[in-house]
Parts: sequence; structure tokens; C-alpha cells
Amino acid sequence: MDVDRIAEVFKDQVLFITGATGFMGKVFLERLLRVTEVRKIFILIRPKRNKNSEERLIELFANPLFDQLKSIKSMSEILEKVIVIAGDCSYKDLNISPADRAAIVSQVSMIYHFAATVKFNEKFKRAIELNVRGTREMVKIAFDCSNLIVFCHVSTAYSHLHEKHLLEKVYDAPADPHEIIEIAEKYNEEKVEKLMSNFLNKFVPNSYVFTKALSESLVSNAYETHNLPLLLCRPAVVIPMMKEPIPGWTDNLNNISGIVAASGLGVLRTIMLTEETELNLIPVDYSTSNIMVATWDYLTHHKSTLRVVNLEYEGIKVLEGWPVYEDAFRNLYPFEISLWFPNLSFPKNFLLYCIQYFFYQTIPALLVDGLLKLIGKKPILRRANQKINKEINAVRIFMDNKWSFEQENVRIANKLLNDLEITKYGTLQRDRVNFIKKSVLGIRKYVFKQDDKTIERSKKRIKLVFFIDRCIKLTFFVGLVYFLTNLFMR
Repeated sequence: MDVDRIAEVFKDQVLFITGATGFMGKVFLERLLRVTEVRKIFILIRPKRNKNSEERLIELFANPLFDQLKSIKSMSEILEKVIVIAGDCSYKDLNISPADRAAIVSQVSMIYHFAATVKFNEKFKRAIELNVRGTREMVKIAFDCSNLIVFCHVSTAYSHLHEKHLLEKVYDAPADPHEIIEIAEKYNEEKVEKLMSNFLNKFVPNSYVFTKALSESLVSNAYETHNLPLLLCRPAVVIPMMKEPIPGWTDNLNNISGIVAASGLGVLRTIMLTEETELNLIPVDYSTSNIMVATWDYLTHHKSTLRVVNLEYEGIKVLEGWPVYEDAFRNLYPFEISLWFPNLSFPKNFLLYCIQYFFYQTIPALLVDGLLKLIGKKPILRRANQKINKEINAVRIFMDNKWSFEQENVRIANKLLNDLEITKYGTLQRDRVNFIKKSVLGIRKYVFKQDDKTIERSKKRIKLVFFIDRCIKLTFFVGLVYFLTNLFMR
């Protein structure tokens, strides 16, 4: 009978996790509590929005993501294992109390550092404090942990854009991370922004890529100087859940989910892409499963070394998958509110894009905002367009370029899995069409908080919006023909 060796590796271990309230961190936490018998998990949570860390923990477990876990374990059982550490990764010493630090360094055997700002256009000072200094402070704690067997640093597959094929190895940093931390601590936000602009180029386009490369340098240096037992994981673009515990689940509108949502709402009408535009994606549950498998492989076959693991599910050409998305939010799971009929176009040159943007987004925004002003409401569409454009411009480099990733280490580890482990942690499912449909439902249900009971009503509404869309386009076309006929017949 097969034994779950991955779960055995985590049995009776004491973990310290940062970023457990984030997208990937909470999925990792849920999986650990549901399929392993860890002894204890310390999670770092910062107070936020007038809620203390303990209140945010209760709020975390109220997420539907944890429903399956709560069906097999009581909240008292869960809270016995999960210990809140009040703190903040953007502060020196993580802003945790001496007593909490003492508990961590005396008990923790595994550290998983997920915490980071993932905003591509984050201000440099904030990005450095959280992504770079936060990592340094985590490494300091790791040095003092007397029982530590693995330090897993979760980076990104896009930390070294100058490498068109990213190998599973450590690369040189674009700057000295300690010097960059000093600059961020010494100067105000405006000054730091100005100084950091000197590091920006086509391979370091934003604060996210820059700080992620620096944080990798910090942890790899810690391995070289202090033998930090380092597992460095680089996931590609993390997208909604593939299969468990909830197919399609997500809690954010980052990357392609934001484009899907904006299009499904009828706000985003045109975006410049080509047939070759490809995104390197990995479902969030596949990412966390691979991190668990990589941990087992590391501790079983590569203990006390530096192990780099690139994580990608597959490269998907956007134009090939988009018809399935449109079918989902037009016919299967339309959103309750759509400003216009979802119909995203993909012009292949800038001139055509500008023409489409003017007619499809600028004019409608002026009309809608004008009507809102007339009835005493706050204009929203022009600002929405500006925000969407800002987000698209931030990820433009990832849409206009193509990368590939060596994944030999994760392939080797997955080949060693037995049948039971493949069932629980395997990432071979390739039902892309069903996944896309479920991800649209996930956005509808878990981000927009729209009840499944309203789907049928929304289907009727979207048909009405479609009819109105066609009537307006027909009226515009007839008017244009009439205008041109009169113009040239004179």
C-alpha cells in the first residue's frame, strides 16, 4: 500500500509562514492543514483596517477556501495548530515581540516566505521595504532557528528578464541588496523613486522585478555564508485554482483575471495583442502542490543544499484561449452587472488600437459619465479606463515578450511520486476549457460575491445588453452610411 511521503515530511514539524493571508499563502496554509499532520504553524499577520492580527485570522478562516477543511476539522482543532504572530514584513525585525521571536527560533523547523508586494507599479520605497528588507529580516530569524531544516523562499519566474530561458540556478543581482535597503531607509519616497530609476531598463522594467531579483540574492548569499538550507521556488504567473479544494477559486483580479473581469463587465473593449502573445501560467493549487513536493524532494535527496525550482504549468497563447473566456461570461456565467456587452477586440497595430480605443472606450466613457453627472452620481468609467490602462501598461512587457523556463528539478521530483501522491499532489490535469470556465465562475462568485442563483437572471440580462449593443451599432452604421452618401453625392 502506498504511503504519502510528502505528508510524512511535514508530520510533527513546526512551520513559520509569511504571506498566509495572500493568494498563494492561504492556499498553502489550507493544504497543509487539510492533508498533513503538522504540529504547529506560526503565521505572521499584520494589523489592518482597524482589525488586529487575531481578528484577521478569524476573517481568513471565514473564506470559502477553508470550507472543506472545516468540514473535516473543527475550528478549535485548527486554532490549536495555527498561532498568530502579530508583525509586518515591511518593518525592521518584522515588528514582532521578543516573546514571539523567542518562540519562533526555539521551535520552528520549516520557514516559508511568501510575503511580498506583487504590484508591478509599486513605489520603490515600499517594494524595497517589503520584498528586500523583509526577506533580510526573515533570513536573520532563520539564522537563529536551532531546528531549521528548510527555508523556502517564494520568488517569481520573472526575476531575471534578461534570461530568455531561465535555468534552475542563482543569477547575479542588478545591485547590492544591502545598499539598496540603506537607500530606502535613508531617503523619502520621492528621492528613492528618483534614485532607483537609474536601475530601470528593458530587463528591469519595474520595482517588482528589481526587488525580487535582490531578494533572491539575499537568500542565496545566506546559503553561501551561513549554509542556510535553501529551497528557492519561482512560480510563473499564478492564476485561479485548477481543481482543489474549489475549482476556479480566486480572491483577486491580478494579471489575466483582471483582464477577464474587465472584459466580462464590458469595461475593457480593446487591447493590443498578437497571435504570438503567450502567458506562462500556473494554477495556484498546482503551485503550492509543487512547493510541497519540492520540499519532500529537497529533504529526502538534497538536504542542506541550495535547490532552485522553476514552476510553470504551461504557456497559453491568449488569442487561442480567449473564445472560451468569452463564451463563459456571455453564455454560462455572465456577471450580474455589465456596462456593455462583453466583446474584447485584439488589434495588431497601434493605429488600429487607438481608433478602436477612441470609439469603444473613450466615447462610451464620456457618455456614461455625462449621464451620471446629470443624475447627480459620481463619474466612474473614465477613471476605470485609466486604472485598467495603468495595469495593462504595467504588464505590457510580459505580453510583448516570451520566456521559457527549465523545469528539470520539478519533473524529476514528480517522476518519483507513487500513485497515492500523484492523486494528491499531481499536476498533470490538462482540461484547459473546463478550467477557464470555472475560473470565470470563480471570479463571479468569490471576487464579485455574486450568488449562483442569479446566473439565470444574468443570462437574460446579457441577452438584452447584446440586443441593445447591436441596435446601437446598426444605428451608428446606418448613420455613417447616410452621412457619407450625402457627402459624396453633393
